[in-house]
Order: sequence, then C-alpha cells, then structure tokens
Amino acid sequence: MTGQRLVWAVAVGLVEGAMLGALWWLGLAAGWQDSVSDMMFEEGRGRGEIVMVAIDDESLTRLGRWPWDRNVHARVIDFLTEAKASVIGYDVLFAEEAPAADDRVLSQAVARAGNVVLAGEAQDLMPRDGRLVAKSLLLPIQQLRQIASYGVVNVVASGDGVVRHMPFVAEVDQEEVSAFWAAIVKQWYQARGENSKFAEIAGVMPLEEGAMRISFAGGPGVYPKYSVVDVLDGRVSPDVFTDKIVVVGAVSPSLHDDHLTPVRTGQMPGLEVHANAIGTFLGRDFLVQESRWRTLVTLIGLCLVGNVVLVMLSIKWGLVVVIGGMIGYIIYSVFSFDGGVIRNLVFPVAAIAISGVSSVAEKYFLVRRQRNYVRRAMGYYLSPAVMGEIMSDPGKLTLGGQRRKMSVLFVDIAGFTSLSEKLPPEVLSRFLNDFLTRASQVVYAEDGVVDKYIGDGMMAFWGAPIAQDDHGQRACRAALSMVAETEKMKQEWAEEGVEFAGVRVGINSGEMVVGNMGSQERFDYTAVGDNVNIGARLEGLGKYYGVSVVVSGATRKAVGDDPSAGSTSSLQAASGQGMAFRKLDRVVVKGKSEPMVIYGLEAAEMDEGERKQRDELFESARKLYTEGKFGKAVRAFAAFLKDYPGDGVAELFLARCERFARRPPENWDGVFRFEVK
Repeated sequence: MTGQRLVWAVAVGLVEGAMLGALWWLGLAAGWQDSVSDMMFEEGRGRGEIVMVAIDDESLTRLGRWPWDRNVHARVIDFLTEAKASVIGYDVLFAEEAPAADDRVLSQAVARAGNVVLAGEAQDLMPRDGRLVAKSLLLPIQQLRQIASYGVVNVVASGDGVVRHMPFVAEVDQEEVSAFWAAIVKQWYQARGENSKFAEIAGVMPLEEGAMRISFAGGPGVYPKYSVVDVLDGRVSPDVFTDKIVVVGAVSPSLHDDHLTPVRTGQMPGLEVHANAIGTFLGRDFLVQESRWRTLVTLIGLCLVGNVVLVMLSIKWGLVVVIGGMIGYIIYSVFSFDGGVIRNLVFPVAAIAISGVSSVAEKYFLVRRQRNYVRRAMGYYLSPAVMGEIMSDPGKLTLGGQRRKMSVLFVDIAGFTSLSEKLPPEVLSRFLNDFLTRASQVVYAEDGVVDKYIGDGMMAFWGAPIAQDDHGQRACRAALSMVAETEKMKQEWAEEGVEFAGVRVGINSGEMVVGNMGSQERFDYTAVGDNVNIGARLEGLGKYYGVSVVVSGATRKAVGDDPSAGSTSSLQAASGQGMAFRKLDRVVVKGKSEPMVIYGLEAAEMDEGERKQRDELFESARKLYTEGKFGKAVRAFAAFLKDYPGDGVAELFLARCERFARRPPENWDGVFRFEVK
C-alpha cells in the first residue's frame, strides 16, 4: 500500500466518521435506534416482591360502572391491610371530594393501613435542563394527603409514542414531588427499616432528562395479577399479599390506561408499567445509554480503522471482514445490553458498511482517479482567481483549510417558489441560468469566488485564496451590482411575460475557515464557519425588513468610511456608483445567542443631506423603541412616515411597536430575536 493510499484511507475514514457522527449527534435515525434496542428485551420473570390487584372488566361488571364509591376502595385497602401487605400503591386519582361519609370511610381505611401511596398527576410534564417540570399538579384531597404519601403517575413517552422511561421526580414551582413508583419503593425500604438504602440506590441510578429508563422484565402478565372482585369475594388467599408491594390500578381497556412499550406485545396497562419500574429499581437493573462521546469516538474509530484495514485487502476478503465486523458488533451490543448499557447499533453498523463501500469504490476507480485527478479537481474551482492560484501552486490540490478574515455573500431570487410554479420548465431553466450567469459575472468582476449554487441562489466570498484587505467593499459593490442587474432583468424578462420581485442579498464579514473540504477523490474550495452561517441568515432577513441587501455590523466596519464622501452613512464605489448604509435593527438570528447590529445597503441615489436627515429621524424613533418606550415610538414612526411615506422599514417598526405597546415583551433589552431562519 502506497503512502498516498494510506493518506486517502485515513482522510476518508475521518470524513466518513465525522459525517456519521454529525448525523447521529443531530438525532437522525434516533427512532430506528430505539426500535432496534427494543428488540433486545426478552421475556423473563418479574420480581417476587411485586403483586398487582387489577380493576379489570370483570370487576367493573360485578361492582358497577366507574368510578366506584369510595367505600369499595376502602374495602380493598382493608383487605390488603389485614393481609399484611408491606406497601399498598393505589393508582386511582382521588382529586375531588366525594360525599363526606364516603371520604371518611376511605380516609379511615388509609389511616388504618399506614402504608398507602396514593396517585397524583402532573399537568404538562415536560423536560427542561435535565429535569421534568410540570405546570401544576392534581393531588389527592387534603384529607388523604394528611395521612398518606403520594406520587405522580405520569409516564414519559418517546417521540414514537413508546413508553421507555418513568419520571423519578416532577418539579412544580421549584418543589419536587416523587413519582408514584418511586414513592412506593421508598415506602418499601422504610417498612423494612432500610431508609438509607433507597437514597443509596437512587444516588447511582442513571437518569435521562430526569427519568429512569425501564428495564422491562417482559410483557403483560410477567407480574402476578388478581382481579379486585376476586379479592373482595375471598377467592384470593391473603397470604399472596403478605410482605409484598401491592399495586392497585386499572387494566380494563375501557379505562384507557394502556401504553405502547418496547416489549413485543406492545400495549401494556399503566399498572404493569409501574410494576416494571419498581422492579427495575429493586433489582438495580438499570439501563443507560452509552455516552455520546463514546459513541462518537466509536463511529470515527470504526470508519478510520475500517478504511485503513480494507484498503490493504482484496475486494473478496474485504467483504468477509465487513460482514464479520457487522455481526461481531451486533453480538457485542447484545451482551452490552444484558449488562445494562445500550449501545448505538444503527450508525456503527452503517459505519462498517460505508467503509466497505468506499474501499471498493477506491479500488475500482484508482487508475481512473489518478489519470483524471488534476482535470477533475480544476473543475471544482469556478473562479478564475482560484484557477490562477492552483496553476501557480498545484500543492493546493490537497485537503485542508486556513483561517482568513473574509466577507461572504448569499443571494437568491425573491418569490422564486411561486415563480417556479407559474413558468414552464424550459422558461424557468433559461431564467435561472440567466440570473446565475449574471450574478457570477458580477462576483468575478469584483475578483470574488463563486462557492456554490444553491437552488435559485448562490454563495460567494472574498478574501481567499488571494488576500483582499477591501473584501467588505468588494462584497457590497457586488451586492449593489446584482440589484442593478436584476432591475435590467425585470425589464428584459417582462417582454416574455415573466415578472419577479427582485433579489435578496445577505453579507457578513469576519474570520472563516477556507480551503479544500471533502475527500481526496472529491472536494470543494469552500468557506465554512459560524460567520458563514450568519451570512446565510442575513439573506433571509431582507424579506422581513423589506430591503434588498442586509449586511452585518462586522461588514459595515470592514467597509469603513470613504474620506472623499465626507459622511459615515455613504461610500463611493469604484465604479462611481454610490453606496449607503442604513442602520436597521439589533437582532439575534436563529441558532445564535449573541445580538448583532444589521444594516440595509442601498444605492446612494438620495441627496447626502436628505439621507442624513432621514436616517437621524429614523434613528431617534428607533431609540425610543430600544428603550422600551413603545407608545412614544409609535408616534415617532408615524410622524416619520408622514415625511417618508411607504418606507417599509419604518412601517415594520410601527407595526412592531403597536404590538409591543399592547403587550410589552418580558425582559426587553432592545434586541429582536428571530425564531425562524
């Protein structure tokens, strides 16, 4: 194996591992992983300490329609008390008062037992910062809460509706309330004089978003279950319940307490889910997801080792290694599951398979790749500036990047989706080619690089591969030229009956990573980084603010001021076209946390003095808005619009201030936060 092929294998392995790791980290195929993990549950035996008393169809038929009188529940509790049950978990919500006599009978039975755990319910229970937080609680009536413990009976369903977790505690108004099953277990250890043991086990219990993953012992029936009516009619020996945890609750389908679970039988009554949760804790049969970092290292390692090993083998032996590796990893994951660790199966198996595919592809295209290497690589560089750099230094045809201070530009056609629905495909194709050709020529005229075409838009940048101190000015000049070219296109295409709104451009400047990104077989000369993403977000803001070009404060700073213009609001382009910046807003774009100032860029067609007067008047109104004086800001923007009717930015702020005046935002800091791209 040559050094070049080893480098190729390492590079491809790292790229594949990083890509798979990123997709996994973002949660792709999480549902598949859960489904595969569910298949590892086997039918077993429940713990002998747990017994269930079921409110089933026969009980409802014999004892009457639900809900029952509370003296029926009192009879059940009295029976279990006489049977010397260690703990009685009663999964029935007594949240409303009944006739005083009925409540008194039930309360007396609970008091006589002294070991009853009652059910509560958390409203709108949601994960937040690793905890489970509820808006409110439905609790047993005060008369019962004074004599018995209680816990919330909520379950936690995954995105596919399957219950795999149970809350440990629920937080309401910064106070914690135990889960129903946890309160039962705590009562169990207290009854046995082992109070510290509960805290000891809880201290090592792994939680995921505040919930315990249930290790299901099997499907429905794995824990013994007796009908309420059989218990009351004396058909069940009291010895069955002696020194046991007895959980009482509904199993009848008509009471709608069934849940999807990972076990093969699917639907399971909530009562049995609680029993499995109790059994998980008592047996310390905890399940925990493999750490995220370990999974990520596994993916990268499998791709890296797989590519290095497979590049040394023939296709036949490589296939044997791939199949053997996949089977071996599956067996390893099954044994890990039995040991309480859930390993990701989908992506590691995919990593092994992808390593095999890339190895076969490398061998198949090796000769062809070497023959066409330079010619193909040159085809990825669309800018003449890049082509010149490569011709002068062929060593740039390698993977890698460097940090540069640059400006990036994103542009697309406003309203293209609706336009594409109206035009025939052949007309749409000509129109799009015309736009992208003109936009590319504008970029080339400013010595920029066309990074890529993105549907009806384009990404371009300045500052690499040739350093350009004026990258910000070049990007801004290109943006205004694109707007001007679009106006020409409107007139020309109107003759063919094609009408469109124009273009939207976003520009950002700052430090970015630029270079050849990809693999040894295929790569692009591109720019990446947080500042690139911000540029893409700014392009979308043009529609919101009603301007063609939105630039960041960083770009405005990079452009600087033209001394010959004598103003901080406008600059003179090299072509003679004036450019002017108008401060729009202070915002936080989607996916970011830090605020930034944005500007509108426009051709300086207005008289400099008039523009300065307009901008100062607008800024004085906007200052009231940022200070939270929304009523005054409404009047200020209304006055501005009398002098400058039809100003879209002012109309936007007027509407926003009117809305905020009616309902002021909380913790206002003058920053508008976008929740969408």
